[in-house]
Amino acid sequence: MKVLIILYDGFTEYEYAIPVMALHYYQVPFEVVGLNHTEIIGGTGLRAITTRTVSQVDAEQYDALLLPGIDREKRDQVLHDESLISLIQEFDRANKIIAAVCAAPVILGAAGVLQGRRFCSDVRSHPAFAGGIRSSEPAVRDGHILTGLGARIFHFTALLLETLIGDEKAAEYRRWAGI
Repeated sequence: MKVLIILYDGFTEYEYAIPVMALHYYQVPFEVVGLNHTEIIGGTGLRAITTRTVSQVDAEQYDALLLPGIDREKRDQVLHDESLISLIQEFDRANKIIAAVCAAPVILGAAGVLQGRRFCSDVRSHPAFAGGIRSSEPAVRDGHILTGLGARIFHFTALLLETLIGDEKAAEYRRWAGI
């Protein structure tokens, strides 16, 4: 099981760091790539350096895709990035796990993968959500699509772990996180 994590300018640092720390702890292999460049600046100014970009990725090498939340001001740029939309759609066609937290479900909606599926997001409304079924849960799985609220990142991370490595490890994580 290998997870592809995509960073874009304006990513929400804690929505990246907490799942990454859990993946690392439970020895789930992952790779972090930049959307269009290798130096990415998060929403509070944290600089992340990746070794490659989405255009250099072979989706066949990954079992899951993780998208952290994104700053509102940068979101519209990412929503129209054809390489990201295409990659999300490729993961969806292959029924691979796609996980998005906070504002990132808007990107999933733009890619058309929320149609008829339950989801949650910190974004209250967006045209990209048309056809999706909003849930009030802190984290939701509908088939191979996982979404979560940024303010409930530990719930989202537990659901991600449950999906990737099973109930036992997810239960251990939930005990540790106090959820």
